[in-house]
Amino acid sequence: MSEQTLGQRWIQFLRGYTPTTQNDNMITEKTTNLVARYQIDPIRFEHPLEVSLIPLFFANDGSRKPRNALKNVILTGMAGDGKTSLCYTLWNKLFDSEAPRGKWARQDVSWDGDSLSISFIFDFSAFFTPQEDQLLPPEVLTFLEHFSESIFSEEAPGTIFIVAINDGQFAELWRRLPESSPANRLAGLITDLHATNRRDSEHRLSFYNLSLISTRELFARVYEAFVSRFEWDDCLAHPELKEFGPYSPLIRNLDALRSPQYKNRLHDLVSLCDGCKRHIPIRELLMWMANGLIGLKKAPQGVARLNELRGCLTAEDAYRGALRRNLLGENLTQNQRDRFAIFRFLQGLKLGNETITDLDELIIFGEHLGKLKDAYEALVKPDLFQQRDPSLEHKLRSYIQGGTEDYTEVLDALSSERRRIFFSSDAEALKDALPNRSIWAITVFHSAEDYLIHLLDGGVPDPVPNELIQKLILGLNRVWTGLLAEDTERLFVAKGLNLSSAAISDIFVVGVPITDDFGESLISIVRPGPTSWVPQLRIVWRIGHDPFMFDLTLERFEFLVRVADGVMPNAFSKECWEDIITLKTKFLRHMQRAGFRLTGIRTIETDSSGKLRSVAIV
Repeated sequence: MSEQTLGQRWIQFLRGYTPTTQNDNMITEKTTNLVARYQIDPIRFEHPLEVSLIPLFFANDGSRKPRNALKNVILTGMAGDGKTSLCYTLWNKLFDSEAPRGKWARQDVSWDGDSLSISFIFDFSAFFTPQEDQLLPPEVLTFLEHFSESIFSEEAPGTIFIVAINDGQFAELWRRLPESSPANRLAGLITDLHATNRRDSEHRLSFYNLSLISTRELFARVYEAFVSRFEWDDCLAHPELKEFGPYSPLIRNLDALRSPQYKNRLHDLVSLCDGCKRHIPIRELLMWMANGLIGLKKAPQGVARLNELRGCLTAEDAYRGALRRNLLGENLTQNQRDRFAIFRFLQGLKLGNETITDLDELIIFGEHLGKLKDAYEALVKPDLFQQRDPSLEHKLRSYIQGGTEDYTEVLDALSSERRRIFFSSDAEALKDALPNRSIWAITVFHSAEDYLIHLLDGGVPDPVPNELIQKLILGLNRVWTGLLAEDTERLFVAKGLNLSSAAISDIFVVGVPITDDFGESLISIVRPGPTSWVPQLRIVWRIGHDPFMFDLTLERFEFLVRVADGVMPNAFSKECWEDIITLKTKFLRHMQRAGFRLTGIRTIETDSSGKLRSVAIV
């Protein structure tokens, strides 16, 4: 190992973050072993919650908080969210020493002149993993009762607990609690905090659900920590080594990953994870980056070792390990991809499977047709990261000349080329070459660009364009009434004679305009804030009453825009149609709880231009 360069050791170390580890529970242990073996520091960055945890114990000037002001801490979330790492960080801040590696540890300290025990459970699954109907072991029950006593005691605590636990483990604990246990009070408090997404309670407990942190915020930190590692400099300093040579997919991938085009596109993709309310834990984001760089199709387990990188000596070899292919999991088996939420999301996106006629014309005919030449030269021909399929031209030529009856290869090649353009092209080139279409039309979410720019970015000062709100109203009107409406200025809420979910709902309930007579917004979009990932549609159905609000996820946005553009609701997605109908049911119940009652019966009908109107019949 002493003969290896830093870059070589770094690549071998990096494999520990890839999907080659079969048991997710062993990843931390494996990474620890690799740190010792290769003398490489793990990938670290400041967790977003650090700034909230440290003030629980220390004042702004660095002094300790009074013992009576201390709170117990629960860190929950998905596996891989960084709970244990946060515990290690907090231990270091409290005791100025490295945390011991084990399932739990306790340290006695002098705090305000009195003795205080601070107990850490670094990973509750290692502390207790239930087996079928196994009762709680006495030591676990004792721990829960001591924990409960510390939380609910009115006196300054003698022991403070910091506990890392996966959110799914709570239910397993509570159903095993004896009815007479004092810890049942703790179960009620934690269940309430978890259900309401609150951090603070009136008792001595702070509750942090790490799964509520947006994926885009986590990814920004993971990305910078990953691409800025100094070990990459050593890789680039040794081009004479074949693993870092001119055809090395690793070096080409690093160049691509550090580019603004890839950085922006990856940020867009993880933002859409938030828009679909899919949380991706830190461990998976690290895996995604590592797999993106050293993934290699047809290599054992789909991830390159140094020897496999040394064997990459042609453009075809470089293409096998192209960054965009690895980011989508093409180097992995289906079973490997299914283990990870990020790959399940990207597969559902169907990136590159959808077609844009203008783009396909450029790819197939652009080099040969004068009217397409300029756009082809600007968008398709550039291969900044040398990752185009080297056999693409041959496949296209055979297709044009009718030299093949099997179109599978050429269709796959077209999909791959669409993905290359999606990842590697800048916004200006795309806009110039495809003035009438968004590149997101090669995914199932054709309207993703509008969603990203106008709805998802909470820092944008400009209001959401009125045209988008009108489209959403048109889509809602068509779904909620079942009529081919053309109204974009007023939202009509209707129900059927027997139930609110009837396909045709022609009993008028209420109509809500976008603005009232004084220009005040009655229907608006609330962008995401500190406590929410997704925008919300806000409907002020009656002044003085609580508005009705619902999450405007990417799926809902896409569905309503498509319906507004003329797609029949059931033809696009029955699941989405049922979801939007359910929202109407919730809206009607919201109005009923506020005291709303129909005073007469009016029907809804359309006029010759498709405008909705209500007509009194009773």
